Amino acid sequence: MPALVVCFRSWRIAGDDFVFPGILQALGKFVLLIVLSVAYSNLIDQPKCDDTEKFNLIVFISVVILAISFIANIFVCFVSSRGTILNSKPRSAISYLLIFCTISEGIQCGIAGYGLSILSDGVVNCSGSSHSSLLMVLGVYIMVIIIFFLVLVSLCCIFDPSGGIGDGDFEKQVEWRKRQSKKNGTLSNYDHLWFRRLKRFCCCSDANSAVYEEIGRLFSTYFEDVDIVPSDIVAALILVGQSQVKLEREEAFSVVTRLPSAQFLPSESRKSLLSLDSHDETQTSPQFTRCQLTKNAQPFDPSNPVSVETMDHFLHIMGFALAIYGWPLYMFMNLTTGCCKLCFKTHVTKGDEDNCCNCNASAVSNIVQNQNVEINYQSFENTVILKPYLIATDHSLKKIVVAIRGTLSIDDCLTDATAETIETPIAPLNDTYKKTLSHKGFYECADAIQRHLESKNILYSLVKQYKDYQLIITGHSLGAGTATLLSFMLRTKPEYSHLQCVPFSPPPSVNPEAAIAAAPFVLALTTGNDVVTRLSIRSLFDLKDKMVAATKKSNKSKAEIIFGTVLNCLPLKSHRTVVDTSSQESERSFSEIYQDFMDRHKTLHIAGRIAHIAKVERVVGGYMPCIKSKKIEHFATWAQQSDFTEILVTPSMVMDHLPDQVFNALRSARKNLEELKPKVSGGFSNAV
Repeated sequence: MPALVVCFRSWRIAGDDFVFPGILQALGKFVLLIVLSVAYSNLIDQPKCDDTEKFNLIVFISVVILAISFIANIFVCFVSSRGTILNSKPRSAISYLLIFCTISEGIQCGIAGYGLSILSDGVVNCSGSSHSSLLMVLGVYIMVIIIFFLVLVSLCCIFDPSGGIGDGDFEKQVEWRKRQSKKNGTLSNYDHLWFRRLKRFCCCSDANSAVYEEIGRLFSTYFEDVDIVPSDIVAALILVGQSQVKLEREEAFSVVTRLPSAQFLPSESRKSLLSLDSHDETQTSPQFTRCQLTKNAQPFDPSNPVSVETMDHFLHIMGFALAIYGWPLYMFMNLTTGCCKLCFKTHVTKGDEDNCCNCNASAVSNIVQNQNVEINYQSFENTVILKPYLIATDHSLKKIVVAIRGTLSIDDCLTDATAETIETPIAPLNDTYKKTLSHKGFYECADAIQRHLESKNILYSLVKQYKDYQLIITGHSLGAGTATLLSFMLRTKPEYSHLQCVPFSPPPSVNPEAAIAAAPFVLALTTGNDVVTRLSIRSLFDLKDKMVAATKKSNKSKAEIIFGTVLNCLPLKSHRTVVDTSSQESERSFSEIYQDFMDRHKTLHIAGRIAHIAKVERVVGGYMPCIKSKKIEHFATWAQQSDFTEILVTPSMVMDHLPDQVFNALRSARKNLEELKPKVSGGFSNAV
């Protein structure tokens, strides 16, 4: 940041992105230079003939140019490492160095090609040169050509189609983008640029153009006024994550010290939280503790039977949410025996749109593995609107379960990104609000599944047949958001009025008033610092504000930020780089600039009551937190909608969302809850 300007156009790379590539290329050039020098010294010691003199001259020129290129790469690394993310003046010479390096690569490639043509003629053999020396020259020339080809591919990858506007001047590009964004009707040129990018990236999807247009407008608005490249995003996220560590630890300490219910936390975790030093921001202590308690956390009471029943209820329903993922998740969870179990599974209920081997249906049967569970129907048809789902009857617990699959394909990602807030025809649940707003993609999926259920008439028949059974709507991730809105729709019908929705890791899907009103029939589960449960248009723009503010506060170079994070995993305390961004404040809010855009994307929350599986992570001894073994304890808490309005940047923000990780965390929390039961009844509240 800012983007690199070369030849009067900006590119999708910054001037400080060449430290690590430059080091790698310099090392490679150094090895090639040594090999070619040794080969040349051997060649000049051999008996000469006319053709060999010319070939030796070519090899000598190659050695000289390779040495010059090696020195130029060293300078590129040095200049690229200067300045900070925003202060690019100390590395203003980088563009000239890159032009020089590219030209030298082209010259090397031309000489290498000419040398290979001479070798291919076979006349060099008359010199008596050793065969090994010729092979060394041949190998170096081939590597030089490959390196030049990779340089050309890299140029294509970092080429920005809109970079030539205003001769690469970013202010002129912003003015052009804003003029384009004011166009009505058809897509603007800048929107169309993102439209084409999405079409190329999602070439396997059969989504219509309207989906790409809407998502393209979202991306173009988000990046309209920031001069940013991918590596800037990585560095900014690291800075934001460092600033959030202190807040995370302060909130955890506050929860433990102020809440009477903190006595229900595992003993070792509570001791670690009570010993947190909020001023220790270096994360270098031998027993560094991270905690994912939410601000309004209320730990489950182990002595209350309802707490245990709730956890058991989650565990049972989670099995169906896992099962609908089909064979990909089953194979991932059973790497050694999964294939055999899928192939030899008998008595499988066939599913619509399954593959020729019925692998998805077989995986469902293997994951559920309960003789009292009957799979009544399963559809694996997957489009941007209609998602795979199953209907099952659990006769042991008297439940009818509808499970909807989460994100697993490009079409699912497009559904997630269709994030415009729309007003739905769903009637309000009470008098506290007048209309139900929702995520457009989730609503369209829920509406499609509802129509599909009505056409099959299977769910209606089951509800009529088993009148004393409770209807459960569940799903994970995208399936959780869809399940939430489907439960809103079905609840308006008398035959489904007593249903319950149990979404796992649900993204925000309805307006705050509707989310609170859904508490009687929606019981959601979230885990750790799951990014999806906090992901919305407004939280993304808020994260953008924080990222820009963090880069403005930082006085470190991008290489120092990224390399310092890597070194934090190694026993090199003196080289660790910790950037203080804890007191950062954004000078201006991008959300205010795009007020019209924000008006179309209202605040959305997770619906219903929310149970949160928090975890305390402690490094057990040593000075290598990324490598040493960690002690992790999970425990269940109650949370509120306001706890999930900010994206938390942590190493586990993606892993905490994966369905198998959610299931493992849930089992661990259930085990801890069971272990705490006798301790509470025996006076555990007085323990330290």
